[in-house]
Amino acid sequence: MRRKRGRFTGSDDGNAGNGPSYSLPPTRSRADARVGGGVIRWLDDPDADALLRLAEDGFDFSKPGIVEFSVDFRSWPPPRGAMACLSRDYPSASVCVTDDDHDGYLEFQVYALVSYELVTNIQSYVTELMAPYHGVCSSWGVMRSAPSL
Repeated sequence: MRRKRGRFTGSDDGNAGNGPSYSLPPTRSRADARVGGGVIRWLDDPDADALLRLAEDGFDFSKPGIVEFSVDFRSWPPPRGAMACLSRDYPSASVCVTDDDHDGYLEFQVYALVSYELVTNIQSYVTELMAPYHGVCSSWGVMRSAPSL
């Protein structure tokens, strides 16, 4: 799974409208890529780059797959309610803790056709959902089956 960290800006004083905001990188067009005989225009951002690498590795975008998303928090453990809030929309949500128990993240899975729109829309929605808890969803990866022998 590829990991990338969200950036927190603004105040965290808890007042409405003055809490943390999350900046998203501007999108820029990138060179066209050939995938499966067609030409696809890729955006110049980390999510598009990851999808391009999947395409170059032969990932089959025509079949649904399991996409894992991670939610990182400014401090660990996250505030009470973050897990309950996330699991209402994503029942597969689970707590992942590092070996030293001082850091961790929430993780959830979605079974769907993998696309740029899917990963960016879910990351945006979950980041908005987790904003009151100072969480950001900016990491994802796909479950790949082992090659057949």
